[in-house]
Amino acid sequence: MIDIKSYDYYNKIAFEYDSQYKEPYWDLYHEITKRLIKDVVNNEKNNVLDLGSGTGFWAEFFLLLEHNVTIAEPSKNMIEICKNKLKSFSNVNYFNCFAENLPFENDSFDIINAQGDVLSYVESFDKSMKEIKRVLKNNGILIASVDSFYSFAADFISNGEFLDFEEMKKKGFLPIGSESGVFNSHPFSVDEIYGVAEKYNFKLIDIAGKVVFGPYANSIIKRNFEKICEYEYSYCRNEGFIGRSEHIHFVLKKIS
Repeated sequence: MIDIKSYDYYNKIAFEYDSQYKEPYWDLYHEITKRLIKDVVNNEKNNVLDLGSGTGFWAEFFLLLEHNVTIAEPSKNMIEICKNKLKSFSNVNYFNCFAENLPFENDSFDIINAQGDVLSYVESFDKSMKEIKRVLKNNGILIASVDSFYSFAADFISNGEFLDFEEMKKKGFLPIGSESGVFNSHPFSVDEIYGVAEKYNFKLIDIAGKVVFGPYANSIIKRNFEKICEYEYSYCRNEGFIGRSEHIHFVLKKIS
């Protein structure tokens, strides 16, 4: 049962958030994401909007690559953590705001980064996409990850949770969270991502799965990290693997 908004959930868990991502699995996930981002980001100094920045992991990544970063985050507690974590950087700005109502002028950013399945959690995907398109420069790119529909479907069906699967299929959402609260996530199929590009008049320039193999034991990842990274990166764009991955990574270019 849904009892909280996603941004309230993350506001509640902000000070324990980073501790949840210390396992080798997340090191693998982040390494694949870094490689995918570097595939499409040039070496020029870009204006980057880090949308749903959380505690600033990806903001720091772009700052270390010497881009200018603007953080847009609905959780006030997350922003406070970001400010402390990134206090040594001067080329970063902070805004406590929502994806559906961005306080920026048209054509402000070269890159919008929306990691952590932000677009699966927004209250209005349509309003969020329209705002993203508005503040993105022509030929600018959106780099995003979302929850994967078929990954959830596989979990439900393999565990005999058929009613939960049918409910997700019918509504297009499913409840996720923890004892701190439960909120809605919209998991996407690969076909939906192609549909998003067409509907909002973007060009889809990359799509990949994260993570396409597994499930892994953390001990296996730890012992074989580099080898597993190479396998994951080599096969992450394979059409047969993208849909079954836990998260779908995609890059959209604004073309008008």
